[in-house]
Amino acid sequence: GKRVGFTPNTQSEYFLDSFLLEYQLTKTDVDLQPMPVPDQVRALTAGEVDAIAVWEPHAAETALMLGENALKMQTRLTYSTLWMAFASRELSQTDPQILESYLSALFKAQKFIRDNPAESKKILAEYISSPPEVIEELWDQIDFKLLLTERMLFLIEDQIQWAHSRGYEVSRPDWNAVIFPDALKKVNPNGYSLFR
Repeated sequence: GKRVGFTPNTQSEYFLDSFLLEYQLTKTDVDLQPMPVPDQVRALTAGEVDAIAVWEPHAAETALMLGENALKMQTRLTYSTLWMAFASRELSQTDPQILESYLSALFKAQKFIRDNPAESKKILAEYISSPPEVIEELWDQIDFKLLLTERMLFLIEDQIQWAHSRGYEVSRPDWNAVIFPDALKKVNPNGYSLFR
């Protein structure tokens, strides 16, 4: 019967479903309130909903605003956010140098973040308009790494399976046909670990 804010068709809904399953609940056990993430944060702080399912940095920002009134619910789930880059097959075959340059820039950024954490935190806080104390709190939970691993594909497969179970039309890619690791292997050989 609790009112729960979530954002449909996003990671918010996927995580909420997984969280409810962990506690042997279904969506019918709660009063779902679909809304964009910024509205979730506002609704919770205004007392219009009892809980929200958001991703970082919104969760940490909400906890900061609520202070002692915040309760982060416990879960055994591990939450991973992946930022993935895609290119057309044509580009990867006809002009792989563009991909190598792009990945090389990301690899340099990874090194900059590792070597300059204070400046990197400031840049990130400004870029996403988040309080510096939120970035500080989350910093050790973020892996800034240029890689492609088997675990990443498992996470995507889990989400595809979840989407199918909810009636969403999502096609399952043939990973061997859509992954072209050559540019990544040249830029960061240790960043590629897929079983073929």
